[in-house]
Amino acid sequence: MGRDRPAASTPLERRAAIGAAIALAVLGAAILAPRRGADPRPAAVSSPTSTAPTAAASPGGDGGAGGVDPEDPDGPGEEDRPEVPLRLVVRSREAVLTGGRVGPAAARRSVRRAAVGIRAAITRYHREAFVAEENWTRGRYGPAFEAFVGAARLAVRGDIEVLTLGREAGSVYLGVTPVGGWLRLRVLLNPRGRPVSAVALSVVRVRAGRAEGGDTLVVVRGRFFMQPGKGTWLVMGYDVERDDRPAEA
Repeated sequence: MGRDRPAASTPLERRAAIGAAIALAVLGAAILAPRRGADPRPAAVSSPTSTAPTAAASPGGDGGAGGVDPEDPDGPGEEDRPEVPLRLVVRSREAVLTGGRVGPAAARRSVRRAAVGIRAAITRYHREAFVAEENWTRGRYGPAFEAFVGAARLAVRGDIEVLTLGREAGSVYLGVTPVGGWLRLRVLLNPRGRPVSAVALSVVRVRAGRAEGGDTLVVVRGRFFMQPGKGTWLVMGYDVERDDRPAEA
């Protein structure tokens, strides 16, 4: 698997209060250090929005999320939403060990299993927030944030215009087509080799046809601070920016 690194970006400057939140911040600083080999184009349109992971979030529970949009508690159910094709390629995945006697092979297996769940959670967020027509045409994005808990969940309402295609997308765009995306992962393992937290760095591009003519390329760059929950990976904090630019013909 390739060892591509993220493009140069501002190091993480936040600290969490205790335990796993501190581990998330350490992982975030490592994965976001200036590296070579990624997309050189800068984000230039939307200001980034972020939350810090906090001890208030509960990985084992719903953290106040419950799959309910604060603005649309009666949003469409899972059975009403057809799958929209969006694939994120995992460009790199790395283990960070905290001690113990976990061998390299065992660490790779553990990180590989974690990557499956992390990619599923991040893919779902981007699909529901930027691609799924039944969401952006209504300006309601509840399904996008089912994995967001605690402080991350609470911050969604204020950041909705950056985290999604926007409340008014239904009157601005005629259709959206995924272009592609990638992930880079660092996973913290405990002394027994089990994942306890992770940082996912992502870039996703979609092409949106404007009602007034022409296409817009929407580029979403994200940093997601995550912990394993019950059957899924949960987003404890995020740092996301959205860049809209005219799409090339």
